[in-house]
Amino acid sequence: MVSLQGARGGGGGGGGYGWRWGEKAGLVVSLLDDALFHVLYAAEAVVLSAALCSFFLCCGCNI
Repeated sequence: MVSLQGARGGGGGGGGYGWRWGEKAGLVVSLLDDALFHVLYAAEAVVLSAALCSFFLCCGCNI
């Protein structure tokens, strides 16, 4: 008799119905990527705002 566990994905010892390790790793990477994106987005907003404020403080509105 042929076992079908390998054909169903069979990750985690749950009879083929659990998550595969690749899916778990992909989920962790996705969550880290999302968190890092939000942190860098906020940091970029602070840096751009500081640059704009510095420009107007140093150069004034004499364009």
